[in-house]
Amino acid sequence: MTNGRPVAGRGRIIDVSAGVCPLGPSRRVKTALRKAIKEIGVSADDAVRRLERFFFSKYGVPAGSLLFANSLRELSGALLASRGPKKVLVAGALPGLYGEETPGASIKPRYLVSGEAPFFAAGPDELMRAAGEADVVIVSNPDRVTGRLLGDGVLTGLRDMAGKGKLELVIDETLMEFTGREGIAAQGKNVTTLRTTASYYGLAGLELAYAVSGAETIAGMRTRRCSAPNRLSVEAAKAALSDGAYKTEVKRLLDEEKLLLSRAFGRDGRITFFDSDANVYLLGFKGWCEQFSSCLLRAGFIVREYRPAEDSDAPLLRMSVLAHDKNVKLARLICGMPPSGGALPVRMKKPAAIR
Repeated sequence: MTNGRPVAGRGRIIDVSAGVCPLGPSRRVKTALRKAIKEIGVSADDAVRRLERFFFSKYGVPAGSLLFANSLRELSGALLASRGPKKVLVAGALPGLYGEETPGASIKPRYLVSGEAPFFAAGPDELMRAAGEADVVIVSNPDRVTGRLLGDGVLTGLRDMAGKGKLELVIDETLMEFTGREGIAAQGKNVTTLRTTASYYGLAGLELAYAVSGAETIAGMRTRRCSAPNRLSVEAAKAALSDGAYKTEVKRLLDEEKLLLSRAFGRDGRITFFDSDANVYLLGFKGWCEQFSSCLLRAGFIVREYRPAEDSDAPLLRMSVLAHDKNVKLARLICGMPPSGGALPVRMKKPAAIR
């Protein structure tokens, strides 16, 4: 089980576990927003139709199989409310992400996260057994906690179960674009894929989420969706999704920063850096000290502790790749904490400038 516990504090702080791309919105997105602001008094219907045509031309997804909303949480809540499942399994995510308390849904899912090293991801056998007892399975790929991709065999097995009508499969691909995979692989009857512009494209404050599924599932979700997206989020999403230069910059940033972080933490024998396929990763510690969270908070960083099991001797820290200067500061703080005492010399070469 997991125990996500954000640490609160005062002043301006950075949520290290947010999972948002440190580059923020691209220049192309900002240009699109400056143009869109002039049309803010006009309905967003025409912008939505243009975005639907974009999805059909880029991904081959027809409008009847596509639904936009203001958040991923709203979309998943609409799906749960429309299906009214009795047993829901959530794999690879912390509680509270999927609108479990949405009126009409009101369910208590089972959360499945394994505590096995080296990646602390749900084991495939355990996941398949648990899925066989559920009406709806929500699985994060990559894992929202560890950043690891699921094995293709696991996804194939879950899709086969959905195809036979044994369950409704929902695949949360919030972090998928960080892995370099852009296409929407899963769609159709009893299979729904969820994505959002909040994380990869740095648009957490102007999020547009979308669901791709069979026409019947989308029609049911439309009746439960709370609100329609606004023009600014739609125009920002269209600009972001078509910005190839931004994707190149994100890949370079992640490759360089994760390499530097792994080397920096590797110098301290107390720390284990668990690499991932996305922009989030885990840090493990020998001799966990309760002062860790408070020391980081005083420096302006909120961290999320993660316990893969109730009887864990020490929690892990769920982290995100930040901008270079913040990664350096964070590494120096962590490597210099008790019991070693005093900041260790973490030398991290600044990567090439990102335009």
